[in-house]
Amino acid sequence: MHITKTTNCTCFKVIGLRSHVIQSNFQLIFWLINEAGDDIMLPFIISESHFLFHQSKITMKKLILFITGVVCALAGLHAQEKPEPVQTGFAPSPVSWQYHAKRISDNTYDLYITALIQPGWHLYSQHQPPDAIAIPTAIKFHTDAIISLEGKTKEIGNLEKDTIASLGISAWQYKGQVDFVQQVKVKNPVPASVIGSITYQVCRNNECLQPETKEFGIRLP
Repeated sequence: MHITKTTNCTCFKVIGLRSHVIQSNFQLIFWLINEAGDDIMLPFIISESHFLFHQSKITMKKLILFITGVVCALAGLHAQEKPEPVQTGFAPSPVSWQYHAKRISDNTYDLYITALIQPGWHLYSQHQPPDAIAIPTAIKFHTDAIISLEGKTKEIGNLEKDTIASLGISAWQYKGQVDFVQQVKVKNPVPASVIGSITYQVCRNNECLQPETKEFGIRLP
């Protein structure tokens, strides 16, 4: 807080204290009461950071009412300058995906779709037992006259066969990491990438997230 006195008035300037405007205002109150005595200097707002005080007679009751109004006004300004952050309600996904292709021969490639699963969560296999209620992972590749699929999509990972005897249901699932590998053959000219989508669901103990579908494009080396 910086105070400059002239012949007819006193100028109060807030310098770099906008984040502490309420504290500065209380300092101003104590300065007015302790220093002014019967001659109270009334402030007039010039701008956001300047106040001009003119000397005049005023009762203590009016002074308290006036100061209360100043505190409330500055508190409102402070609240507007620092709005509360907006909560979106969306948490980061417990699974992330990586994609790459490995060349096997001139026109044959293995496409790798890798799921990295956070601890405590599991991702369901493409294949489920008859008594399962889990939503299996499903992968679709966009094929055409140039791209053809060779066999079915394989899974590389530690498959867990979970059973809940009390409910009479089972599920096949992966934790940690699983690779989905699809072999494709391409004709010349070799396309730049193979595109597709994967639909999956992840769960933990007593919680399952809504199924999601991710679009992907895997560049061919």
